[in-house]
Amino acid sequence: MGWFDKLDKLANAGAGNRMSGETRARADGQSDTTRRRNNLAHKANGFTTTRAEKQAAERALIGEVGEKEARKLIRQTADKACGK
Repeated sequence: MGWFDKLDKLANAGAGNRMSGETRARADGQSDTTRRRNNLAHKANGFTTTRAEKQAAERALIGEVGEKEARKLIRQTADKACGK
């Protein structure tokens, strides 16, 4: 075991046990929600989708977070895709 491996092991000792089961479940749920919304925003921009899929994703996103937040997420996704 090399020097950096020992440091890494020491730095990450017990890292997986810091959250309670309830806290971990809540964090997993939040990440799933964020991932789903980002995927909808990606589709609402029309990336790799048909027009019907784009419109359905946009309606689903608006229904989930409201029009203002949906437009913001769609814009952020477009900016990220364009490298801004």
